[in-house]
Amino acid sequence: MLDPRNDSVFRDLARKVIDDKNTLLYYDRLHVLYQALANIKGTTPTIVEAGVYKGGSSYFLASVAQKFFTGDIKMFSIDTFEGHSGKDLPLGKEGTSHAPGRFNDTDYETVSKYLQPFSFVTVIKNRVQNCTTILGKSTFSFVHLDVDLYAPTEFALDFFGSKMQREGIIVVDDYSYKTAPGIRKAVDEYCRKTELIKFEMQTGQAVLIRL
Repeated sequence: MLDPRNDSVFRDLARKVIDDKNTLLYYDRLHVLYQALANIKGTTPTIVEAGVYKGGSSYFLASVAQKFFTGDIKMFSIDTFEGHSGKDLPLGKEGTSHAPGRFNDTDYETVSKYLQPFSFVTVIKNRVQNCTTILGKSTFSFVHLDVDLYAPTEFALDFFGSKMQREGIIVVDDYSYKTAPGIRKAVDEYCRKTELIKFEMQTGQAVLIRL
């Protein structure tokens, strides 16, 4: 199979965040995000990432958006920056890999500084469930969900799914991972009640497209 790193534009943008060690995503999953953005229609996209962690994937998405779009880009990067919220883990754990406070080795100030090169990026410190007022009545072009847990994934799909532009794309990380059973449950429940098309990728991601 062809190596996606043969695409020099993708390779250089992905290598930047991988070398910075600010993302847990490698070239394979970053390439899915790259392809998704390449297929977004229009010139003025509104992009959301929920589950920012150290900011690497947000940096990558923002840098790719600058390459692909010529109009005014809006992007929201949402995270608690305190790890998993206990409110999203009512039983304390989900599966065997997640507990309150996991992924708390990050902070809002550091990530905001890291994303400063992109004036169109708004970094929000909160649970995604608490961001509806800030996000307003926007129509969304692309959403990346990497929140690991059922509750925020269920909410985000319900909120963003009905507000996606025609042919808008949602990429959900960890869909095929046994360590994140809540993700598959939330995505499958949502897809059963909506018109979105779902593709399960060999990277473990799910790609949802609104017709």
